[in-house]
Amino acid sequence: MSTSSRVARRAAPSDLDIIRGPVTAPDEIVYPEEDEERVGESDWHMIALAYLVSVLKQVFAAARDVFVAGDMFLYYEEGNIHARVAPDVMVIRGVPNHPRPSYKLFEERQVPCCVVEIVSPSSWPEDVESKCDFYAGLGVREYFVFDSTGEHLDPPLVRFRLTDGGDYARTDGPSLESAELGLRFAAEDGRIRVYDLATGAPYMYYEEERAAREDERAARHAAEQARREAEAEIARLRDEVERLKGNRGQG
Repeated sequence: MSTSSRVARRAAPSDLDIIRGPVTAPDEIVYPEEDEERVGESDWHMIALAYLVSVLKQVFAAARDVFVAGDMFLYYEEGNIHARVAPDVMVIRGVPNHPRPSYKLFEERQVPCCVVEIVSPSSWPEDVESKCDFYAGLGVREYFVFDSTGEHLDPPLVRFRLTDGGDYARTDGPSLESAELGLRFAAEDGRIRVYDLATGAPYMYYEEERAAREDERAARHAAEQARREAEAEIARLRDEVERLKGNRGQG
């Protein structure tokens, strides 16, 4: 059963000025693309991350003004290389769809419309507490949290949606829709699954696509084999008919 509550008040206007407002900075500032220390993640985390990024890039491949990124630094204060966050997945509308080393909010001026975080021991409970405050203050309209292990969230999927009042309305459930993306996220057997809202069709994981391709190849092979056998049988029958005609002529 889904439950809803309001949490995570947006940051004060003065905070938003810091987040969004331009700040003069020296030209030589370099914004790193990676952390000095990388944090290891579980297989469950990486499988969900790779799947979500792959699906969302596929969904928006033809859109020239939608950018999808996974585990990329988002810098939100010019001149401050420490003012950054790296969402597991973020979708940004209104910017060119091309690769970037990082996303600088103070240059591109478009806040992500949707962010997805995958819970891990190192990020729990930050994903549903302080990050909520941050993303709400930033103006992210939809924020999803998925627990691939089911150890921290029950049900393992949460959606935070920004309201007209500037706070987040929280909904917990095994299957939740994204109005921003036109998709539905579902927690199924420890995995997150994406469905197209218009068709109801699911997007497959890599091994599922590979198995489907193998099944398709096997079906094509079986069909080709059946065609050849049918042609051989037709040829045999024709030969038999000609033989019988020949026997009757001789009689």
